[in-house]
Amino acid sequence: MNRIRKTRLKWLLLSGLLLFGLTATQAPDCGGRLDRDRDGVTDAEDNCPDRANPDQANADADTFGDACDNCPSRRNDDQGDRDHDGIGDACDPCPNDPGTDSCDLPGIITIMSANLSSGNNAAYETPGIRILQGLSPDIVLIQEFNYRQGSLRDLVDLALGPEYDYFVEGGNERIPNGVISRYPIVAAGEWNDAEVPDRDFAWAVIDIPGTIDLQVVSVHFKGDSSSAGRRNNEARALEDDISRYFDDNAYIVVGGDLNLQNTSESALNTLRGFLSVDRHVPRDQRGDRDTNEPRNKPYDWVIPNDLLDDTHTPLTIGTDTFPDGLVFDSAVYPDPPSPIQSGDSHVAGMQHMAVMKAFEVAP
Repeated sequence: MNRIRKTRLKWLLLSGLLLFGLTATQAPDCGGRLDRDRDGVTDAEDNCPDRANPDQANADADTFGDACDNCPSRRNDDQGDRDHDGIGDACDPCPNDPGTDSCDLPGIITIMSANLSSGNNAAYETPGIRILQGLSPDIVLIQEFNYRQGSLRDLVDLALGPEYDYFVEGGNERIPNGVISRYPIVAAGEWNDAEVPDRDFAWAVIDIPGTIDLQVVSVHFKGDSSSAGRRNNEARALEDDISRYFDDNAYIVVGGDLNLQNTSESALNTLRGFLSVDRHVPRDQRGDRDTNEPRNKPYDWVIPNDLLDDTHTPLTIGTDTFPDGLVFDSAVYPDPPSPIQSGDSHVAGMQHMAVMKAFEVAP
């Protein structure tokens, strides 16, 4: 008798569900508030409506919870995944090669000059951060190294990753120079720039792949069209510092914002005396070598010594190759690397393009 009653009860319950158009596996509809993944958060409020995540964790603060985000450590609202390997372009080391853990060629390093602050506060904001994320250089010679939304450690973690080292000059300079590196920074400091009051020359020694260390200087010369003589003074001071403190049997690179008005300036001629200025001059896809925001002056440079320039190799970004390096302008780069947007290089307050070169320093 009890068995008959239980059977009838099950039949009635199942009939009731079918009557209302539901199956036993469907989530209930409570006034339009479905919960498909049954995690206690309705679909309308759930940042992963098809995967249970009751804690709604979202480390990168984009619109996707960690449980369903294809790049949970780096904001990527578009969830771009060009190679369809399940790893978002924003954190995929090989966004065009499915299933590849690393597409970096052994011994090849990329070096960027970056004065990519924007807005009104000479600080890094979302557009400049996206450019760093998309191009993912190994070493950045950075200017105006400020971040108003947190610490510089926060900025480096967001733009490039927690595995990167960094150095910023001291003294509470208003627009400091610095160095960011995927490889260990084994020594760092600053040399005085007597021509400007708010930054100096930031130098570092980096333990790159191979047997030879890389010595770098991040610079930001005096601006304006009437200061060519002062820029030459800076170039001479830099030559003296490098000859005094760096090992000329090791790799050397100077990078940053030289604020040059043209390539005939005496400052560039001074740099030609101890660095390899002219062998490989980067350009954009249209052949333009100018790097200021209006694209009519050669402000920004990555300049190696002869020893390092002997290892120059074409720069590869995704499926694109740049024989002499790249002046990156998001407005002329077809389908820029995620998460870069086409207008990022020309937002209000952005005065410079990023410049990159590649070097094969170890076999």
